Amino acid sequence: MNTSIRKILSAILVLTMLFGIAACGKDKDKTTTAPETTTEETTAASDETQAPVNGETSEETTAAAPSDTTAAPSTTEAATAGETKAPATEAPVSGKPSTKDEIVKYYETAVNKVKSQAKSVAKVYSNAEHYKNILELGNYSALKSIASNLMGTFMKADDKRYDFAGAAAIVENFPPRKVSNVKIDPSTIAEAKCDDKGTYYEVYLKANSSESNPDVNPPTGGGKVGQFVNVVEEKQITDAAGNMVQFKNLENRYFDAWVKAKIDKATGNITELETYLPSVMYFGEVKVTLINAKDISVGLAYIEKWTVTW
Repeated sequence: MNTSIRKILSAILVLTMLFGIAACGKDKDKTTTAPETTTEETTAASDETQAPVNGETSEETTAAAPSDTTAAPSTTEAATAGETKAPATEAPVSGKPSTKDEIVKYYETAVNKVKSQAKSVAKVYSNAEHYKNILELGNYSALKSIASNLMGTFMKADDKRYDFAGAAAIVENFPPRKVSNVKIDPSTIAEAKCDDKGTYYEVYLKANSSESNPDVNPPTGGGKVGQFVNVVEEKQITDAAGNMVQFKNLENRYFDAWVKAKIDKATGNITELETYLPSVMYFGEVKVTLINAKDISVGLAYIEKWTVTW
């Protein structure tokens, strides 16, 4: 499994939480009141040190992560895994894009240029925050504080540098992953800005979804949010769980996702990209050993920061 914290953290956090619930649930039938020590924390933490895949290499970054929070991109067409077919090259927009449609097209063209022409990309920061402390445990609500502590144990920022060189690796990983020909529908974008910063434009796009009207289970490269950010798909979670945990009615509810990119004026090249993806992961039912937990909700906000080398 890719060591990207975004791809596995949601599964690890929730699974660890539920293993803690299962362990504590069993202890409720015992006479002792001593607190449970959760050995699963060590197991989950060790899972995050698996060898990198898809040409991924890791080294400590020398610079501190930028102080401002993230961004998130979008695309409507999903490509098959490892697809490297390059989209048609489009010339940079002449002059500053101003309307929403122009800004969306400008960003779309710049992302496709990264996918087909960049020498390499690097993910220099990633994290998953506990979004608004959302944590509902349904019929195990009494164990909320224990579950919160378990989650807090794994809310660690990853400031290592992961490099991806060549078209195949870039398509596989750079947002939106596995999509070589990015298409963004302007109607799915609530806000688009393009600020002139001298030698570059700072482009900001925000998805047209909210907590009250989320984008539910979008595929990679699809929906509203999946068009421009790296979403977590159900298969990633079920694959991580294996046979240990059974899920029913799993929903990834995404909203307010945004991206912020630095795009060089002269070349139309993206040099830096930030993505921000708030979500609520909902499980209608989760079975862990003898435990049957219902109506589980966990708030997570995913953050990624990228640089591009030309």
